[in-house]
Amino acid sequence: NNYFFESIKAILGQKEKLGGIYGTVSDIGRIDHKYETALATAAGNRVWAIVVDSDETAVACIKYLKEHRLSSLTFFPLNKLRSYPIETADRNEAGVVGRAIDLISYDRKFVKVFEQIFGDTLVVKSVDDARRLGVGERRMVTMDGDIFEKTGVIKGGYKKAGLAIWASLTGNKFASQE
Repeated sequence: NNYFFESIKAILGQKEKLGGIYGTVSDIGRIDHKYETALATAAGNRVWAIVVDSDETAVACIKYLKEHRLSSLTFFPLNKLRSYPIETADRNEAGVVGRAIDLISYDRKFVKVFEQIFGDTLVVKSVDDARRLGVGERRMVTMDGDIFEKTGVIKGGYKKAGLAIWASLTGNKFASQE
């Protein structure tokens, strides 16, 4: 919705004045175009979350949004994020593309942001691969954006092109153009 983007643009416009605003999750994480659907689907609306240095900056941003009657946004304050223990044993099995977090390029200072968003989500080639690996074993997303949650919940179907996008408002979303 437009109000949402209005809020993001307004906050990014306060970078100079407020300081401590790094940008959206999709601004700080660069991806390879071929993984866009999988990663954007796995991240969901969190691609639009704003990464800030501290809870103090997040609160200043929230006050600004309220003052200007702009939609709520999600903030990731680096000083308060907890580390997410990630299962490091990577599964080099057929059908496994890799861990979602390993398919993104980002500055190491943002590691907790991506741990929070992706945890140990695996990117797999297809729904059949996900089933073979075990529904509910761990969170999986297929290359074309079907999600298998750890809870056993599965969500999928046909995705119209451009529906799941790793959209950066600054335009530098891809690590390499293919």
